[in-house]
Amino acid sequence: MRDDLISCLRDLSDAEYQRLCWVERRCPEGREYDNIQIVMRFMLDDTWFLFRPEDEVGRTVDTIDQAKSVQTVSRLLYDLDVDFSASAQQYMSSPSWNDVVASAKEALFKLTDVG
Repeated sequence: MRDDLISCLRDLSDAEYQRLCWVERRCPEGREYDNIQIVMRFMLDDTWFLFRPEDEVGRTVDTIDQAKSVQTVSRLLYDLDVDFSASAQQYMSSPSWNDVVASAKEALFKLTDVG
């Protein structure tokens, strides 16, 4: 589950990946298919980060600080004014999409920083 979370955060933090894979359907080698709905479902349906981030400590994250950082990403995704079935381009055109990307970068750093 932690690996899935890190993968989603990595995708959300990389605007170039989003453009190439989600919009142009040219995913990198080793990744046959990906779309934004997979990430949205994981972040909002498969975890408790949105409403009870403390429940994810020990499950997918190590600390409450990490959980709250991921909660920020989930909250931004939840608050997007875009229909869930929208295209990646529609999500990425949302005025707050850059905030999603930035918060995902921060959360990814907190989860993968070993220093």
